Amino acid sequence: MKNLCKFIGIITLVAVIMFSMTACPEGGGDKGKTTTGSKDGPPENWPIAERWYKWVADDSTATLNFSVASDGVCTITVGGTAETNAWDLWKAKAGYWYTGSANAGYTYKFQAWTQSGTRKLSVMYYAGSDDNPPEYLYLDRELTIDSTPKTFELRGASLPKAGEHALDFECADQLGTFYVKVLSITEYILPENLPVAERWYKWVADDSTATLNFSVASDGVCTITVGGTAETNAWDLWKAKAGYMYTGKANVSYTYKFEAWTPSSTRKLSVMYYAGSDDNPPEFLYLDRDLAIDSTRRIFELRGASLPKAGERSLDFECADQLGTFYVKVLSITEYTP
Repeated sequence: MKNLCKFIGIITLVAVIMFSMTACPEGGGDKGKTTTGSKDGPPENWPIAERWYKWVADDSTATLNFSVASDGVCTITVGGTAETNAWDLWKAKAGYWYTGSANAGYTYKFQAWTQSGTRKLSVMYYAGSDDNPPEYLYLDRELTIDSTPKTFELRGASLPKAGEHALDFECADQLGTFYVKVLSITEYILPENLPVAERWYKWVADDSTATLNFSVASDGVCTITVGGTAETNAWDLWKAKAGYMYTGKANVSYTYKFEAWTPSSTRKLSVMYYAGSDDNPPEFLYLDRDLAIDSTRRIFELRGASLPKAGERSLDFECADQLGTFYVKVLSITEYTP
C-alpha cells in the first residue's frame, strides 16, 4: 500500500510538470505572434535587461543576437544572410516590453545609433494578436540612424488594446551592429480627448510681417484673423497658420472634412496635413495649395496620401499672404483605404 501511494504521487508530479510545460508561452511563428512576457508583475517592474527580447521568423535567412549593458544600452547584432527584400526586415527584430492602456497614446523616447555607417529601422509599437484581424502600428517604417547617437521622441496613435506590448526594432534587411537605449515610454493626452478649442493652435514665423489670432466658439467654429502686413510673396503664406491637432497612424490615409468661408469677398488657403520633423529630411504633404473660399459656407471633403509617420499631426490652414478674417469648422478626420 505504501509503495502504491508513492507510485501515484510520482505520476501526479509528472502530470503537473507536463501541464506546466505546455502552458508556458512561447515565441510565435508569424509577425503578429510576439513573445508574451512571462515574468511576475508588469514589465516596468522587471530589470531592464529582462525587458528586452528577440524574435526571428522560422524562414528568415538572418540571425539576431543582443546583450544589455548595465547602463541600459542594448547591443543588437544582425548576422547570417540579410533579407534581400527590404520589406522583409520584420523577420528579425529586438523588442522592449511595456504596459499600455486601451485607447491611450504614448510617447516613445529612445536613443539609437550604429557601430559604423548608416541603416534604416522599422519601429513598431503594437502588434495585433491572432484572435483578431491583425493590425500593426508603426512609429516609423524608415527610421535612419548612423554612428552618431541621436535621441528620438516619437508619438504613436492610440493603442487598440490594453496589456503587455513591445516597442520593436525590425532589422533583418541589413547585417551589422547597432545600439538602442529606451529612455521612457509615457502616456500623453490624445488630441481627440481634448475640448475642440484646445485642439486649435497658431504658428507665425519669426520673420513674418503678418500676425495671426484665432478664437473658437462653442459650436466648434474657429475664427481666424490675419493682421499686420500681408506677405508680398504668395508662396510665403506658410509663414502664418492656424492648425487643428489630430493623431494619425503610419502608412494610413485619411479623409479631412471641414467647412470654410469668409465674412465677405474671397481668399485662398494652403491646406497641409503632414509636416516632416527636423530630425529627418522635411516632407510636407498638402491637400490643396490653392483652396478658394468665399462668403458661402461650404463643406470640403479632401483625401490625403498615407502618413509617413504615426503620432500627433495637424491640419494646417496657411494664410499669411492676405489680411482679413475667415472661418473654419473641422467636421471629421477619418481613415480610408485607397
